Amino acid sequence: MLAVREAPIGDEAQQQAVLSPVERALVRVWSAVLNVDAPSVDANFFDLGGHSAHMLILPLVISDLL
Repeated sequence: MLAVREAPIGDEAQQQAVLSPVERALVRVWSAVLNVDAPSVDANFFDLGGHSAHMLILPLVISDLL
């Protein structure tokens, strides 16, 4: 399974101030699945390199996180 990063992503102070706990968790998941360092909550999944196979992995990674 993919490793979900625990460290804050991007500018820590800015990210922590504007993201809810769920958003922070999903940013970590997208980062792990798409292998990108700092996906924005406004980023488009497919523009970041996501495709249908990644969509199959997302629920597994999210369930591991929960």
